[in-house]
Amino acid sequence: PHIVSAEERSAIGIQIFFTTAQTETINGKRVIALTGRYESDNLNVYKILFNHNPDDSDVWVDAEIVYSAPPAEYKKHIGEVKKALQTIRWAKKITYEP
Repeated sequence: PHIVSAEERSAIGIQIFFTTAQTETINGKRVIALTGRYESDNLNVYKILFNHNPDDSDVWVDAEIVYSAPPAEYKKHIGEVKKALQTIRWAKKITYEP
């Protein structure tokens, strides 16, 4: 696990309203987990960024999952959201059906 500094967040283009960022492992896959707040909409936000490409190549395919809600609802459900994310079964390779 790694705390992503403000300088690192800026270097990789993470918007300024995300106040924390860290790497985490979700069901075996390394992701960047972000928390922040959309002030204009009064929403707290939890987002994970990850490589959607399931193989070990150098090709990066951006993907994200976002949960946002008003503060009280966010606080009530964020634990459930994180628990649900742990149930993701990540693809290990790309398969094509004829």
